[in-house]
Amino acid sequence: AKWDLTQFAVNQGETGYTDEDIRDAEADFGAEPGKSLPHSQWTPLEYARMIRSARNTLVDIRHQQQKLDKPITEYWIATSHNTYLEDSQIFGQTAGRMYVRALNSGCRCVELDVWDDGETPVVTHGHTGSTSLSFKAICQTIQSHAFAKSPYPLILSIEQHCSEGNLTRQAEILREIFGDSLLTPELDAAGNVVMDQHG
Repeated sequence: AKWDLTQFAVNQGETGYTDEDIRDAEADFGAEPGKSLPHSQWTPLEYARMIRSARNTLVDIRHQQQKLDKPITEYWIATSHNTYLEDSQIFGQTAGRMYVRALNSGCRCVELDVWDDGETPVVTHGHTGSTSLSFKAICQTIQSHAFAKSPYPLILSIEQHCSEGNLTRQAEILREIFGDSLLTPELDAAGNVVMDQHG
């Protein structure tokens, strides 16, 4: 197992792993000692454990002094798709606790599919039998847990399906709930977004 995992790490640009690191990784991923670990032979459970392992975080915990001064596009970001769904994409329940789970797992990008429900924006999987929750309730849940496990920026990926009126309501809700922690663009006198040096 040592050679396989060490070689995998080297192929990913990592060096300096010790025998103890390899034993710890085997324990983390649930592999039996001495078992071959090339990814083509991992079980789904071992792969899931590897993906969710502390070893797979945004920042290498062995080097906490890393510089984080590059454009955001140069970083790997743990992302959740259809974060709000508990189960099936067709008949799944929409639940705020799914955001808590994603954030506690280290996700730094969560998805909200937002649709009109009369004059209220709601989060749901549109044109399906999925349930819905108010956009405001979801934002309150996110705000409460956004930085409980990570100090790094959180991206709200909003799949937008709302009318102009509910777009305005969403903007009001975002400002109300996230306040100064919400990154808003700088505007020029004409109301155009001022681009920074990274565009």
